[in-house]
Amino acid sequence: MIYLDYAASSPVKEAAIKILMHSTIHDFANPSSSHQLGLDLMDRINVIREKMLDLLGIKRGYRVIFLSSATEANNLVIRGLSLKKGDHVLISPTDHPSIKVPSYQLMKEGINIDALEHTADGLIDEKLLLEKTFLKEKLLALSYVNNQSGHIFQIDEMVKKIKARNKSIHIHVDGVQAVGRLAINMGDMLIDSLTISSHKLGGPKGIAALIVKENVDLNPLMFGGGQEYSLRSSTLAPPLIFAFFAAFLEAMEKKDELNLKLSAFKDYIMENLPTHCKTVIFPFRKELTSHHILMMIFPQVKSDILMRHLEMKKIYLSTSSACSSKHNKDNEVFTHLKIKSEYHHHVIRLSMGEETTLDEIKLFIKEISLIHLDLAGIGVK
Repeated sequence: MIYLDYAASSPVKEAAIKILMHSTIHDFANPSSSHQLGLDLMDRINVIREKMLDLLGIKRGYRVIFLSSATEANNLVIRGLSLKKGDHVLISPTDHPSIKVPSYQLMKEGINIDALEHTADGLIDEKLLLEKTFLKEKLLALSYVNNQSGHIFQIDEMVKKIKARNKSIHIHVDGVQAVGRLAINMGDMLIDSLTISSHKLGGPKGIAALIVKENVDLNPLMFGGGQEYSLRSSTLAPPLIFAFFAAFLEAMEKKDELNLKLSAFKDYIMENLPTHCKTVIFPFRKELTSHHILMMIFPQVKSDILMRHLEMKKIYLSTSSACSSKHNKDNEVFTHLKIKSEYHHHVIRLSMGEETTLDEIKLFIKEISLIHLDLAGIGVK
C-alpha cells in the first residue's frame, strides 16, 4: 500500500499508540473529580497545556482548550464571538468547510460575510484584503496552509498590517496543515486564536486544541459541567490528550528534518513525472506551497477515474473535489484559486508525511504514468 493522503489524516505514531493504550487502562478517573486521582490527571493535563504554549513560542496571555476536532474549534470561535447584525466577517472562499460553513450560517443573523480575492498565483490578494479591514470587520478566519492547494499564507506579516488598521478585529487561524510542518512562533504574531488537530500530526482522532487569547470572550457551543474554562462542557479524555501531545511533540521536534525530505520528494515528482506523463500540469509554484501538499492536473483523464485505477494498485490520494464525473458544476475552491474551469474534474492532490519513502514516490510516478497511458493513450515516453 502507498498512502499519499496525509493532508486528510496521518497514521498514528507509535509513541502516541503506546501512550494511548497505557493511559486508557490506567487513567480512567475523571480529571474534574475532586479526589486525588482526578486532581493528578488535571495537573498532568495542565502541564501539557503549558508545554504546548511553550513549543509555540507563547510566554503568556493564551490558554489551551481541548475539544473533539478542528471543526469544533473553528466553530467555537466563529459561532462563539459576540457578533451582531451589520458586522463583517472575512473568509477565503478557498478554505476548509469548517470555516466557510459556520461563517455562512452567520448570514442568517444579518452578519455580512465577505469573500477574500485571490491572485493569479492562488494567493490571497493582500492589497484588497487591507482595503477591507476597517472598523466593521470583526473577524478574519483563514487557514495558515490551504488544505487543497497547499498555499502558505504569510500570516505573521499580513496580520501585523491588518492589526495596524483595525486593532479590534479577531484573527482566527486554522493551523491544521501548518503546525508541526512550518516554523510557527506565535510569540511574534498577533493572531487571537489558532486551531490544531491531533490526527493530522500522527495522533488519534477525536481530540484537537484551540489556542486562544485569555481576554477573548467566547460563547460556548455546549452547556453542562463548565469544563475547559466553561467553553467546552464535556468530560476531558486524558488518554486522547496525552497521545495527542506525544504526536505534537514529535512533530515539532522533527519538522525541519521532515521538511527537507518532503521538499526533495516534491522536487523529484515535479521533475520526473512530466518526463513520463507529458501533459501533467502543476498549477502552483513550489515556493508558494507547503512541502507536503502537491496539486496536479491531468487534462486528458478525469480525477475520479484516475483515483479508481490507482486504488486498484493500492495507491491512495485525494481528488480535492467532491464533484463526481457525472456533474458538470464548477468547483468553487478551484475557481477562486484561478484554475481553469475545464480542469476542475482533472485535479488530484498528493500529500506526504513521515512514513513516505522515495521508493513509494517512484512507484507512484510509474503507476500513474502507465494508468494515464492506458486511459488517455498519451503521456509515457
